[in-house]
Amino acid sequence: MDTALLTAVTSSARVQAALLQRRIDTAYLRDTRDVFEWHMLDADCLPLGGWDRASVGVVQATHDANGMEIDGLTASKRKLYVGQLGVNYKRDHMEVVSPWSTSDDGYADWDAVEGLCDHAIRERLRSDPKDFAIMMAEANATPKPSRDRLVELLFEKLRVPAIFLAKNAVLSAFATARQTAIIVDAGYRSTTVAAVHDGYALTKTFAKSPFGGQALNTLMQKALEVKGVVLRPRYTFKRRELSPGEWKVEEVPSPLVTPSFKAYQVEALVSDIREALCKVNDVMFDEVANANLLTTSYELPDGTEIIVGSDRLKVPEVLFQPRLLSTFTLINPDTFTARPDGSVAAPLPEMVMEAITKCDVDVRKDMYQGVVLTGGLSLTGGLRDRLEKELTEQGPSGARFKVTMAANPTERRFSTWLGGSILASLGSFQQMWVSRKEYDEHGTVIVHRKAP
Repeated sequence: MDTALLTAVTSSARVQAALLQRRIDTAYLRDTRDVFEWHMLDADCLPLGGWDRASVGVVQATHDANGMEIDGLTASKRKLYVGQLGVNYKRDHMEVVSPWSTSDDGYADWDAVEGLCDHAIRERLRSDPKDFAIMMAEANATPKPSRDRLVELLFEKLRVPAIFLAKNAVLSAFATARQTAIIVDAGYRSTTVAAVHDGYALTKTFAKSPFGGQALNTLMQKALEVKGVVLRPRYTFKRRELSPGEWKVEEVPSPLVTPSFKAYQVEALVSDIREALCKVNDVMFDEVANANLLTTSYELPDGTEIIVGSDRLKVPEVLFQPRLLSTFTLINPDTFTARPDGSVAAPLPEMVMEAITKCDVDVRKDMYQGVVLTGGLSLTGGLRDRLEKELTEQGPSGARFKVTMAANPTERRFSTWLGGSILASLGSFQQMWVSRKEYDEHGTVIVHRKAP
């Protein structure tokens, strides 16, 4: 059977538009009339996240009995559906995949990347990329080939006049008015630690753990499934009221919906459960000691009430005790290895201590006092207090640790965007832009020189 590809891409466009309004209304950014500083949000913006939670749906367009193409697509074309409605709308045969590489922080689907950029700028912000310099936030360890191709996309396809690539850690530091800090970014795809000194990210201090929101969603889902909980996405049923207070749930047949689309929707549901119920214990979690922990209930979309006990502490505990992975049924611990030697990722406090140790001795005191917690996963209750407590216990004698985070949850989730807004508004920054003229003369090498 001949097929064609129909692609849907999620983006954080709605929230980007809202934050753009915030930028316009914020006094310290009102002078940036000639610059549009734009950041593809890095986690937890959509039901399944922002830029690093963006997903691509691929639909195989079938042909009818006469050989006519359904949807009017040819086998060589891909149609992009970008935005929340694009991927959350139930479409037959749509496979949902991630545009990100599974091996590093690079990209795997450049059509999706271009679609996200184009949609966010043109459709949601109603702007022409030719009229604005664009700042793009990037993962701390983005591979050079991905940086090169992103630069080419911005200059060659979107025809922007100037660009700048800034690392997430640097922008998060600027968002908290710091030029020197240890940035702990607990996001969707991973949790990263990086030292920033005098406005520059110190490459030698970069550390990454696979335990982000996505991994915790997986653990929570498996924990629920082991207990027999059936997770039904909203599109799979409808509720009919039989009498006041009495409802009947009726299945909605969806034979052409792909397993990946269902998994995408199930994860959105699990993420809501995790965010509502999970918190970090104030001391090291012990499953036996917490076996009789007071339970908490949660009502699923279909009206089913589930009861969650110690799992609401156990799931986020893997940030501090990765070895707990082996106690989750149906989970292969090898899925979450992150170290070069193949071992399970380091506990979060250990990652922070290693980053500080790799800094020069004369700046370590500032780093002790400047640990900044950010990212969507930082909204998990108890995380800041537990991290500060364990750093104090594990750190050098006499060292005083201070872990800070923005009081406003929105600022924590989108600190890189806010930091980018601040940085792009500084008069001293204007000389940092990489212009089209410089790109034409030097190629992508100029970006690595001006934005290492």
